[in-house]
This record gives sequence, C-alpha cells and structure tokens, in this order.
Amino acid sequence: MSSEVAGLDPLHGYLKHGNLVVRMRFPYLELPNNAQKFLERKMTATAARMTAQPEPVAVKEAEPVIEAAPLKKPPVAVSEQLEPPAQVNEQQHFFE
Repeated sequence: MSSEVAGLDPLHGYLKHGNLVVRMRFPYLELPNNAQKFLERKMTATAARMTAQPEPVAVKEAEPVIEAAPLKKPPVAVSEQLEPPAQVNEQQHFFE
C-alpha cells in the first residue's frame, strides 16, 4: 500500500519482480575520507595567459539582404467564387 511505502524507514524498501515482492533493508556504510576537500595550486604563466581576456576585434556590419516575395495569384472576383447550387434529383430509397 502507498501508506506502507511512505512510512518506510531510511534505507528500507521493496523490490518487485513480476508477482514476487521482497522487503529489503540496506546497511549504512561509512566510507573513510582519504582525500583533502580542496587543494589550492599556484597559477602558472600559461594558465594566466589562457584566462586573460582577448583583445576586442572590430566587426564590419554587413549590408542587409532583402528579397522580394513571390507574387501571389490575383484575387478571384466574388461572382466567380460562388457556384450555382446543384439541382437535386429525386433519390431512390436504398432499402426498398
């Protein structure tokens, strides 16, 4: 149930595979700290040159490119758009 899963202690859980459900518990392993947290190094001359800002370069502005759009078809007159309604023929019943 969801209330069971929500109320689990830390490092406790369930593993489900198919219809098999197994309750699990994992022990807490405290690992030894073998490394220093921060090791400060002296900056070399090469690293100082790499971090320096490069000289700004002047950029020439390009001319804007404008192309004409392709021509559209001329609008159709309203009288040409409307077609007269088709004449309705008397229909035969499909199922007689």
